Amino acid sequence: GIHSAMVVWYTTLTLLRNPLWHDNTTLWAAEWKVSPNSTQILMSMLTKRIDKMSPSDVSDETLELAQRGWAVLPIQPFAERMTEIWLKRALKTTDPASSSELKEAEHWAEKCVESLGEEAHRDLRLSGCWYKRALIGKAMGNVTYVARYLNLCFQRGANGRNYKGCHWEAGQLYAGREKWDKSLTHFQEAIKGEEHHRGSAAAWHNIGVSYIKLGQFDKCAQPLKNAILLAPNAQQYKTALDLCQAKKGGDSLKGAP
Repeated sequence: GIHSAMVVWYTTLTLLRNPLWHDNTTLWAAEWKVSPNSTQILMSMLTKRIDKMSPSDVSDETLELAQRGWAVLPIQPFAERMTEIWLKRALKTTDPASSSELKEAEHWAEKCVESLGEEAHRDLRLSGCWYKRALIGKAMGNVTYVARYLNLCFQRGANGRNYKGCHWEAGQLYAGREKWDKSLTHFQEAIKGEEHHRGSAAAWHNIGVSYIKLGQFDKCAQPLKNAILLAPNAQQYKTALDLCQAKKGGDSLKGAP
């Protein structure tokens, strides 16, 4: 009788908890109710929320989670998340460059650096701070600001979490200036180790376009084919490939009798 009762009891508990295991978000949310001041839980919830955020859905609840985390333990990861949140909020405004939200993002980007102190892995963690500063500069429309912080990212943040992101932004920056040799180098760095990831399609496209702009028509086709393989519905990738192949064909006819 006791054994049967225990089986029923534990079965009931399992069934009640099953919905919490639906995904990491529901699981962390349940754990947070038990331990509302756990920095590990707060950071896990924040990361999940911020990764899913777009400029149109930055919730007050997400901001409150970051504020609580900083209040409990004022460390760099929470300052970096606060920077991300305020930057996304700034991009939601009609004039990000002059918005109070962007000023808040700048404030937290400074905290991102200050909170590291003399930490052993300071340079690696700094790449995240510099990357966010570069994005703030991009929102300002200040190319000099962007370039400054990207250079800091390259000098001091090699192999940091946002190092590839810094290369992506540098590639975009140089493409905008039509410095295609430099944009090519940075896009190639941004894609290293993630060549087959779906999110790399845009980088492959930009590599192919850089080759076209440099007149290296024998090298532009494969990167663009890689982009199409990862994102088969992207018409702009197909258009770029058509242009590449047309240019290559034109080159091969030069000097023909």
